[in-house]
Amino acid sequence: MIGTASVFYFLGLRGLPVSVASAASNASVVVTVVLSAIFLHQPLGRARGAALALTLLGATLLALSTG
Repeated sequence: MIGTASVFYFLGLRGLPVSVASAASNASVVVTVVLSAIFLHQPLGRARGAALALTLLGATLLALSTG
C-alpha cells in the first residue's frame, strides 16, 4: 500500500507544484483520523479536533502559497 501511495505521489508531482503535493500528502493524516472516528468509534475530543483544524489550516496555507 505504501508503494502505491508513493507512485501516486510522484505522478502528482508531474502535474502539481511540490508545495501542493506535499500539503495534500500531509492532509492524509486528517482523513485517517476522521475515518477512525467514524468506523472504529475512536474518540474525537477537543485536542484532536484542534489538531485536525491546525493540520488542515497548515496544509491549506502551504497549498495557497504557490505564488
